Amino acid sequence: MLGVELEPQFKDPIRATSLQDFWGHRWNLRVSDILRPTIYNPVKTVSTRIIGRRWASLPAVLATFFTSGLMHELMYFHMTRENPTWEITRFFILQGIFIDIEIILKKKLVATGKLELPEFSSLLMAASSDPWIKEYNEAVKIADDINGMISERISLPASGPETQRHASAIRRKITILGTRLDGLQSLLSRPTGKPLTEKEMNRRKDMVANLRSKVSQMASAFNMSNSANRDSLLGPETKPDAMSRTVGLDNSGLVGLQRQIMKEQDEGLEKLEETVISTKHIALAVNEELDLHTRLIDDLDEHVDVTDSRLRRVQKNLAILNKRTKGGCSCMCMLLAVIGIVILVVVIYILIKYL
Repeated sequence: MLGVELEPQFKDPIRATSLQDFWGHRWNLRVSDILRPTIYNPVKTVSTRIIGRRWASLPAVLATFFTSGLMHELMYFHMTRENPTWEITRFFILQGIFIDIEIILKKKLVATGKLELPEFSSLLMAASSDPWIKEYNEAVKIADDINGMISERISLPASGPETQRHASAIRRKITILGTRLDGLQSLLSRPTGKPLTEKEMNRRKDMVANLRSKVSQMASAFNMSNSANRDSLLGPETKPDAMSRTVGLDNSGLVGLQRQIMKEQDEGLEKLEETVISTKHIALAVNEELDLHTRLIDDLDEHVDVTDSRLRRVQKNLAILNKRTKGGCSCMCMLLAVIGIVILVVVIYILIKYL
C-alpha cells in the first residue's frame, strides 16, 4: 500500500524439505541473518583450521543453535523474571544435533550415490527454489486478475467514479505486469543460479513471449472498451461541414438551425459536466487515498519510535543483567555444558568414522 517492499520474515516454512532448509532458509530469516555472520561464520573458520573444511560446519551449526537457545532463555528471563529452566536451550541443541546428523548423512550417502531423491521431488524442489519460476507464476496470476477485471467491466456503468477507478486499476496492473515481464527477460539474459540448458532457456523464452502476447491482447481489448465507453458518453467524433447545413435555408431556417446547434452544444456541455463531475470524484478518491497513506506513514513513524524506546529499555536491562550475572555463573551449569559438548563431539566423531 505504501509502495515499500519489506523483506519477508518467513519464506514458506511449510515448503521446507529438511531441518536444514527450515532453519537456514525459511524460518525467522532476520535472526538467521544475524547469527550467520556473528556465530556461524567465525566458528566455521576456526573449525576449518582444526578439523578441515569438509566437517567444519558441524561445530558451527551446534554453536549457532546453542547461542540461539541462550538468547531465547535471556528473553524469557527478561519478560518473566523467573530463573531459566534450560528447556529451550536443550531444544535448540537437539535441533543442532539433528541438523549435524542430516549434514553427515547428506555428505556420506548423497555424495556417494547411495541416497537419491525421486525425480519428481527434485523437480518440485527446484521449482519452489527457482526465483524465475516464482516470478513467472506471479506474473501469470496478475494476467489472470487483469483478464477477470476486463470481463467485469461489462457489469459496470458506461461512466462514473466506480468505472474510472476500475479502469485505473486495470491500467496499473497492466503496467506492473509489463515491468514483471521485463524483469523475467532480464533474468534470462543474466542468469544468477544454476546454468540452464539450451532447451530450458528456449522454453522459458517462449513462456515469456506467450505471456507478453496475451498482455498485448488484453491491452487492445481494454483500449477498445475505453473507446466504446467514450463514444457512448460523447457520441462518435464527427465534424460535419457547417456551411453545407446552411445551403437552401432562408432567415427562419437559419434561426432554426442556430437554435438546433445551440441545443446540441447544450447537450454536449451537459455531457462534459458529467465527465468533469466524474473526474472530480476520482480526484476526491485519490485525495482520500493520499490521506490514508499519510496516516499510515505517521502511524509507522510512531511505531518506530515506540520500538526504538523499547529497544533502548531492553538494552539497559541487558546491561544491568550482565553486571549482575558477570562472574556469577553456576559451576554445575558450566560442568554440565562441558560434559554435553564432549558427548556431542564423541557422537559426531562416531558418526563420521562409521558412516
